Amino acid sequence: METVLNWRTLTKPFFNLAAQKGIKLDLRGAQQFYDAGKGEYVTKAVKCLVQGIPKKTELGKLDVGASTGSNNTIETTYLKVTIDGETVLEIDKFNYIANIGGTDYLSDVREALGLL
Repeated sequence: METVLNWRTLTKPFFNLAAQKGIKLDLRGAQQFYDAGKGEYVTKAVKCLVQGIPKKTELGKLDVGASTGSNNTIETTYLKVTIDGETVLEIDKFNYIANIGGTDYLSDVREALGLL
């Protein structure tokens, strides 16, 4: 599982994410959803926690008046997505967790391995 961060310019954080050490990102946003029942837009908090290690760094191109197209690729070992405080996705490679939409698909595996 990978996470790719695209950049328009070369910045210090871009190079910090290339260092060969563990990365923890806390990405947050506010997204609007249309609630057809109410007939209005509703804003919901979205939070993504990403942990991993750098896998690839591409500097991109330095063209006049264009974005660089730089990116960092992270080998993602942990990913958790919450919308309005509700966990909708949690993947943990090292702890055998694959919780999607409230169903933990690897609970039987953890139990079989004696990890529960």
